Amino acid sequence: NKASELEAEFADMNGWEAESDAAQLLNGLGITTDLHYKNMSELNGSEKVKVLLAKALFGNPDILLLDEPTNHLDLDAIAWLEEFLINFENTVIVVSHDRYFLNKVCTQIADIDYAKIQLYAGNYDFWYESSQLIIKQMKEANKKKEEKIKELQDFIQRFSA
Repeated sequence: NKASELEAEFADMNGWEAESDAAQLLNGLGITTDLHYKNMSELNGSEKVKVLLAKALFGNPDILLLDEPTNHLDLDAIAWLEEFLINFENTVIVVSHDRYFLNKVCTQIADIDYAKIQLYAGNYDFWYESSQLIIKQMKEANKKKEEKIKELQDFIQRFSA
């Protein structure tokens, strides 16, 4: 019958656990239980941000795209979010200026610079050290090229006089 089919589908979608899963996300982000059933209009700005973040995390999405997720979060909520993302098994794309957060949660860094994307396996510190090494190598290579150009120009000067 249709009701039992719907109940089975609801169970397959973890419908029976949805409320407790949502409560766990909200509590982890610092939204106390007394606020769980309030309207968004009754919450302050920080609480609204946390509820929207919990909404994004809810339901085990295949991909999470988080833009500055630590903004408006207190240290406890940031620590909870770090642990959540470390244990999250699906894809997470994070845009953030919080290098401590990036160090904790990232296993790969995509450096987008001058319309080029360079991928690094590792956290923020690894990316930073690697990118500084690349910059140093490029400067040294440019210096050698400039020296070679100078040599060739001097050579041309000597024999064209």
